[in-house]
Amino acid sequence: MLVTTDIGTEVDDQWALAHLLLADRDGVIDLCAIVTTHAPNLPAPASLASAREADRLVSTFGSRAPVIAGESSPVPPDRRPRGGAGAACIRDACRSHSPKNRLVVISLGAATDIAEAILLDPGIAERMEVVAMAFDSWPEGGDAWNVRNDPEAFRIILGSAVPLTLGPARTCLGPLNIDMKTAAELTRPGGARGALLLSRLEEWLQREMALSVRTTGDYAWPLWDLITVAHVFGLTETERRRRPRLRDDLSFDLSGTVYDMGWITHVDGKGLFDDLRERLAREP
Repeated sequence: MLVTTDIGTEVDDQWALAHLLLADRDGVIDLCAIVTTHAPNLPAPASLASAREADRLVSTFGSRAPVIAGESSPVPPDRRPRGGAGAACIRDACRSHSPKNRLVVISLGAATDIAEAILLDPGIAERMEVVAMAFDSWPEGGDAWNVRNDPEAFRIILGSAVPLTLGPARTCLGPLNIDMKTAAELTRPGGARGALLLSRLEEWLQREMALSVRTTGDYAWPLWDLITVAHVFGLTETERRRRPRLRDDLSFDLSGTVYDMGWITHVDGKGLFDDLRERLAREP
């Protein structure tokens, strides 16, 4: 498994990556690399700022997973691959995989490096699959963050033969909401690791109190990216949907589509948070 992330933009990436690091420690997954990407609220160069936050998390959780800074800007208009470290890492990781044993690539942010890896070597479409937190709802599409930060990257992925599963915002909202009381109880057994996750959530809620209330109706926040973790752990329900084309306003165009994709319609938030609590409680 490989993760691309814009960790440092808000709080959900920290929680999702922490859960994956614990699963890697426990032998549930084999996390081969973490590639950081860009977002407009990260200090420049964005992917390096994200990599610093990823390094802090990896160090706290005692992981040896390498952190690679990917691109700090979207796919160029001419779609010419830049051959950056992130795309090269994804391409190279795919080489030891096959159509029957695909590399699972988790996308928690702009999908720039995944798209550029496909542009570098279209053949990797036969050796990987992508699970992404992306888009708002079906059949409207739309997106406020991950897709908006590089629409062309998602156009490349949607237009490819790469097996794709998408976790939309509407499915996350509710089951993946967390407030400070729940988070404190969940992270308490985790020592310094739990304290880091709790502090990141508290910082976010204090900074974005109005946004949190508008989004959830409470002093809570949806940990959006955890939908990808839930899917990897078998804690989601998925339907096959037509793979859309993406209009300029990020709405879906379902005419003349070729491929299909998985669309996550339900996530077991309680089961996922229980799993995280249990893993945090285990000795490092």
